[in-house]
Amino acid sequence: MREKGAPWLQRLKDKHFPHVDPDGPPIVLHRSDFVAAKKEFHTLSDEARMASFIADLMLYLTAVEHCVMTVVLDKEAMLHKAYWSNKEPYHYCAEVLAEKFVQYLERRNGVGDVFAESRQHRKNNALAAAFRGVCEAGTRYVSDPARFAERLNTFEIKFRDKKDNVAGLQIADIYAKPSFDRVMFERDRTHERKPLSAAIGELLYEKKYDRSAGTGARMGYGMKYLP
Repeated sequence: MREKGAPWLQRLKDKHFPHVDPDGPPIVLHRSDFVAAKKEFHTLSDEARMASFIADLMLYLTAVEHCVMTVVLDKEAMLHKAYWSNKEPYHYCAEVLAEKFVQYLERRNGVGDVFAESRQHRKNNALAAAFRGVCEAGTRYVSDPARFAERLNTFEIKFRDKKDNVAGLQIADIYAKPSFDRVMFERDRTHERKPLSAAIGELLYEKKYDRSAGTGARMGYGMKYLP
């Protein structure tokens, strides 16, 4: 996501949550909290206010230029794979996303950085080490490490906390469950989705998922299911 989307996101917050102290900590969009109208989002318990906020949020997500790649991993199924024994699920998803990101940048002749939401210090260090290892060794489909070096500004993940108010991480949080649901729905049309998840999922499918330039296929590009 380009940084120009951040001021618009702030205007959306200012419009719908004017009760938040402007001199206090910034309001940070967290899907589970605003859907439940919890904490600073308590005004969304009013049905009309919730509808207005969701409408503006959907306009924002539609208008801001960005591309989405999602990896869904079935841990139970992966346990039966011979190559899985030494894999950590979170790190494996990060490996696949890094691979897809480099391929995406190559198709667009671009360079980029990798950001992640900060968790515990120990987990951050473990993920950072795993990511560096992927970049330095290559992957199954991007086997030459020089391809990572050419497209990534650094092999270091840039960790940010929720309180840092990073627009891209907030959008990633909003997308996480709807994108999971959309990948599962693609595999099984009986997979249940709540209305907001379905709406965001269809926005992703129609406009935001990375896809094949030739066939328009999303699976294998913006949508990845493992194994």
